[in-house]
Amino acid sequence: MQMKKMIAIAGLTLAMPLAAFADDDAIKALNLQGAKADQVKTIMDNYKDQKEDIKDRAHEEINALKDRKKEQLDAVLTDAEMDQLEKWKETKEDRYKDKHKECKKLMDKYDD
Repeated sequence: MQMKKMIAIAGLTLAMPLAAFADDDAIKALNLQGAKADQVKTIMDNYKDQKEDIKDRAHEEINALKDRKKEQLDAVLTDAEMDQLEKWKETKEDRYKDKHKECKKLMDKYDD
């Protein structure tokens, strides 16, 4: 879980300058003024709003899908099998974390 958070923070940090460029900086870079600048800003703002809406809906749908999967597995697997499945998932996640310890070390270095 910690690794996912660090990767997300790193991605957002890298994306922030690009997001800033997409609005006012793009208008400045193109030397737009007046109505055209307003139109570009409106287009960019609408895009951002729609993109966030899509992300929110997708997140909700994915969570609903996960819930349905769990319900279906609960109906098919015994409690012992469900426990075994959870342990398998944890083991898989632990192996993933082990593979990326070097990345974690680098991220920790920059957290200080």
